[in-house]
Amino acid sequence: GFSKPYSMTGWRVGYLAAPKDLVHMLIEPRHTLSINACTMSQHAALAALTGPQEPIDAMIDEYAKRRAWLMPALDDIGFTYGHPGGAFYIYTNVSSSGMPSPDFCLQLLQDTGVMLFPGTMFGDESTDYIRISYLQPLPMIQEAIDRISSFSARAQAEAERARQ
Repeated sequence: GFSKPYSMTGWRVGYLAAPKDLVHMLIEPRHTLSINACTMSQHAALAALTGPQEPIDAMIDEYAKRRAWLMPALDDIGFTYGHPGGAFYIYTNVSSSGMPSPDFCLQLLQDTGVMLFPGTMFGDESTDYIRISYLQPLPMIQEAIDRISSFSARAQAEAERARQ
């Protein structure tokens, strides 16, 4: 695909690679999924495939560096999460805050200016999770985590007082 390796999320382009005897069975679904790829997106996808590939390795290394910094920082806050696979975000459990994730995200934005999204926006039915992206440069991620940490400490303290 193009979304992650070429940072082309939202461009709605893709390709099909399959044995010839399977292609005829896959043509209609492929056609349905890709019929709206505009010309500009198609040209960008072609340039991505045929252009230099070294930047991909550099970005993979950079994302690994950001992830390696972010995971212990989330541990320090007391958040739990699943180890990210190929994506550049971490699903993080914020139930310790005492707030459902949509409320957590809204209050975090209002109090700190940090914008995160609840997992419910990505099909997760649980209101325990948020999605933290590590697409931004590391200094911005570090600043955001500092703000999230302070906010979470206050929220966790309030949740603990409410339980007593």
